[in-house]
Amino acid sequence: MKLFNKDKKGSKVPLLHTVVEEIGPLDLIAVHQKWAGKENLFFWRDEADAFQMVGFGDLKFYEHHRMSQPHYVQLIEKKVAEQTDRSYFDAMVYENGTCVKKQLWDESMKEELDAEALVFPDYIGAIRIHAQMFDAFNEPTKGDLFYDWPAEIDFIPNCYVAQNKEKTYLVTNRLYKDMKKLGMFQTELKWQQYRRELMRISELELKEDTFELKETTDMSYSTLKDKITAIQALIKQEKVNQLSLARNRHYYFNHDVDVSAVLQQLLWQHETGYVFAISHKKGTFLGHSNQSLVKESENCVSIAYDGMHASLQATITTDEERARMQQEQLDWLSDVLARFTDEPSIAMEETHTRFYGDLKKDASLLHLVSALHPLPRYGGLPKIDAVGILRGLEEESRGYYAAPIGWYTGSNGDFAVAKTSGIIKADEATLYSSISVSQHTEASAAYKVMDKALSQLEEAIFNSDKF
Repeated sequence: MKLFNKDKKGSKVPLLHTVVEEIGPLDLIAVHQKWAGKENLFFWRDEADAFQMVGFGDLKFYEHHRMSQPHYVQLIEKKVAEQTDRSYFDAMVYENGTCVKKQLWDESMKEELDAEALVFPDYIGAIRIHAQMFDAFNEPTKGDLFYDWPAEIDFIPNCYVAQNKEKTYLVTNRLYKDMKKLGMFQTELKWQQYRRELMRISELELKEDTFELKETTDMSYSTLKDKITAIQALIKQEKVNQLSLARNRHYYFNHDVDVSAVLQQLLWQHETGYVFAISHKKGTFLGHSNQSLVKESENCVSIAYDGMHASLQATITTDEERARMQQEQLDWLSDVLARFTDEPSIAMEETHTRFYGDLKKDASLLHLVSALHPLPRYGGLPKIDAVGILRGLEEESRGYYAAPIGWYTGSNGDFAVAKTSGIIKADEATLYSSISVSQHTEASAAYKVMDKALSQLEEAIFNSDKF
């Protein structure tokens, strides 16, 4: 197989060299703390607590723009066994973000490898971390918390550790744009450096300073009530069918918040559900979510819809209105899936309505992610009208709150809605919550539901120095 093929424009397609090794168990929160300060540090746990990863870096090997899907060849070097120093290689060619060709480099080892049952999960390799702002067209102004954050984050990490319930893997990625510069030796040295760093990590280190809250600022009840009244007037005028209103609360502490310790608290608080964090420059966006957006497995996508969630039940007073809003959301999801998948289907499960479909040839998971965002319960319907109204109604940018965050490869991926989330910058934190507003939403009930949502992440921050 020729590594440096040429694309349709005659340009050389770059080579991504990925080294993978199974290593011993690690405390991934301690790894996150050790790597604090590195570029694009991230953490992820999936909703079933079956998979975690932590990593950093950014391989900038293509001119990124919204929905871009690069062409590249990936060479995956898999360490068979540390004591034998043996490896085998997979070579894969990606076009438009999809793997179009795969070849086991050393066919003579195939029988031996099968006998050893050496299996590497789908998430190993050129995984891409992706997140979007809630409203990409509402550019944060100077002084806004997300002023120096991009509208969209998308990168392949230089190094990450992936862990399921049974095994832990160290993965490093290095890019080569010319065969003459293909330095496997340099990659090996870098991989060994990361490995030595990891082996020295034992457990999370805690600060000894007393953690104290100095001040908080928050939206008042009267302000929230006025905004709900304004939304209800728009619904009555039929300018929007339903709308979600966000509220944020600012916290100021006596010293910097330890983001890794907050993540540890979130993992303890929530045995299931997504836990995530992504750092950019001097801030970290993090949180917990039980809201999946979409998953992909071998080009088949699934969307889980859980109907009228508890917070909506608490703030919408009539059965008729709940039924109407639920049907509007189901119809909207069906329409989105029909645009991007072939032969979509619906399955009724005990707690969810699940939508399935195979991605169309000219569609990608990122296309579907952007079409689904924001879900009606976090934005509103009609979607474009709702987001435009929120742009004028909410004084501060939501940033990445209630927006997609997750990972994807050429044919697999998992995205959550950043639901219970906030941003931490040094000794300051801002947490977010929202509520779906209808014609009969009661402001007092809405304020209490928002308080409860804010308290979940608030508790994790306040207890981050207590173990």
